[in-house]
Amino acid sequence: MPTSQTEGLSITTCPICLEEFKTPKYLPCLHSFCESCLNSYIISALKKERRGKSGKTEFHCPVCREVVTPPVPSVKYQEWAQQFPSNHLLVALMDQIKLKAKVKLCDPCKSIDDAPAVSWCLDCNEAMCQNCTSVHKRQKMSREHVLKNIDEMQTIPLVTSLQMCENHKGKTVEAFCSDHNQPCCATCVAIHHRKCDHVTTLEEAARGILKSKDLSELLQRLKDTSTINQTLIKDKMENIKTLEDQKDRIEKELQNARQRVIENFDKQHSTFMKKFSQKHSTKIQEMTDSMKEIENRDKAIKNCTNLLEVSMTQSIETHVFLEMMKVIEKEEEQIKALEQIQTKHKRIDYDFKMDKDLDKLVSCFKTVGEVDIVEHSKSLTKSYPRMVGGTILKECLPNLVSSFSVRDKCGVNSYVFGMCCMSDNKLLLPLYNGNKLAVVNANGDPSKQINVKSSMFDVTVLDPNTAVSTHGGYNTTLSFINNQTLTVNKTIDLGVNCFAITCSDNKLYIACNYKLLILDNLGNKQDEIITTGYIYGITIVTQGEKKIVYTINDTNTCHFLRSSDLQEIHRFTHLELQNPWGVTSDREGNVYIAGCTSENVLQVSSDAILIRVLLSGLAEPRAILFDDNRDILFVSYGYSSNINIYNMIKQ
Repeated sequence: MPTSQTEGLSITTCPICLEEFKTPKYLPCLHSFCESCLNSYIISALKKERRGKSGKTEFHCPVCREVVTPPVPSVKYQEWAQQFPSNHLLVALMDQIKLKAKVKLCDPCKSIDDAPAVSWCLDCNEAMCQNCTSVHKRQKMSREHVLKNIDEMQTIPLVTSLQMCENHKGKTVEAFCSDHNQPCCATCVAIHHRKCDHVTTLEEAARGILKSKDLSELLQRLKDTSTINQTLIKDKMENIKTLEDQKDRIEKELQNARQRVIENFDKQHSTFMKKFSQKHSTKIQEMTDSMKEIENRDKAIKNCTNLLEVSMTQSIETHVFLEMMKVIEKEEEQIKALEQIQTKHKRIDYDFKMDKDLDKLVSCFKTVGEVDIVEHSKSLTKSYPRMVGGTILKECLPNLVSSFSVRDKCGVNSYVFGMCCMSDNKLLLPLYNGNKLAVVNANGDPSKQINVKSSMFDVTVLDPNTAVSTHGGYNTTLSFINNQTLTVNKTIDLGVNCFAITCSDNKLYIACNYKLLILDNLGNKQDEIITTGYIYGITIVTQGEKKIVYTINDTNTCHFLRSSDLQEIHRFTHLELQNPWGVTSDREGNVYIAGCTSENVLQVSSDAILIRVLLSGLAEPRAILFDDNRDILFVSYGYSSNINIYNMIKQ
């Protein structure tokens, strides 16, 4: 059975037998195998799963485990392998490798002697010596074959043979139907595509494909998808290590308590550890299974990338175009699956609660504590590569799609100093002057709002169930809020005035007067940074090297800190930026700064270089938010806090 080691194999090596392909066949997932190897695998897999007699009409790809249905499921499963299409690219590639060998031997004579080859038959795909070449030219069946000098073949493209139609035996692919995205032979056109409006010759459809933007963008999307897969896998591995470390820490904590109450503690400790280990093993197994699924999908993506890259450098345009069409179909499936995986992707921690009476009682406690599974949404280093025609955000224009007034929608005159997106794409708005917290849709219609005891300055979503808010002014508390009910679960007094807030990787970043606090997801202080003024806006750039970015209002500056060591690496200042407030970042690492007095929004690169003045003429813009899932920019401005919503469109 192929393993992850097959990733390093040559593209001409069968993942099953680990030898050069013999009659390569490719599956719908685009993985290829020797016909005989695939046949043996199918027979073995169905027998092993006792499906041979159950009428099952599917099997799993040996590499990526995708479910595969044969072209004609009704025939015997022993004949499924031969039904799959041949991989002409691999056949031609192996021929090219033979041609590049230092010593080229005659294929018909190799079982008899080592006669040197002097020519190559394009129809037979064989090297021939001088005698075989002469015979080949004289025989009736082969006299019309095209023979080329063996050295001349070094300059001929890898794939020169005609692509055969998969639906009509003996027919060659001659056209392409853009209405159905399908290659066609003459019979296909006459029967299935005669009413289609956009049927062209294959050469015309493929013309210029090697230099086309679509091909380069497809390759980039595949590579981006692979990067996300690797990030997910890495995060799973790191999370497993973290859970193992946390498990050890919890166990040691219990062991210390055990020393004080040893006689009665042993029984409770054993019971606890059994339940905890079962819960731990279950969760680790779930994460391992999820990681394996991602690995399998990544193998499929890398295989598509490899096929395209080889085809681009070695094939003629028609074959590249056909390979591209196959890959696009698989890409859409993989990206949909990846989007579902990303939606479900959570980081997990153990939240251990030591029994309160454990230190007081020697023999009367009934339990030693509990371990809860805490899931957190995880921000990835690189966001999901949406298929939007290669949109580059710094080249897009903001298009105003809607606007609403908080006063009209929520019934209060109030500044909006902060906001955040919830999992259902609704906005969570803290209404500073109105002492309210509201959940609104894209039109500003509130689906839920509550009165709060004190004003709220900013808010961030920590996980699917929890939001955390600051209160501004002289209020030094941090509130942990239930997202569903908007009720406050707990508060923490930080002893310093708190303003802007954001979160990333289960850490909270809180802007205070003359300092920036970093807390864990439970509110425990981890670090702090002394600043030169009040911070009213903060964001985390996760593209490339992770950065903490914040604005200082009274110095008209925006500061970029390296997350790993908290050292300032860039500082942005510009005549176009006056009195900066809110700041946000997008999936490409671009930073957006709201200039309150300059009444504009600036777009700045992740290395603090002005890209452009994105918006101007806004009255005192303050809160700003970029939604990566939809490429939408939200900006609040004015005392009554109008909120504009812009989508980013290609110029």
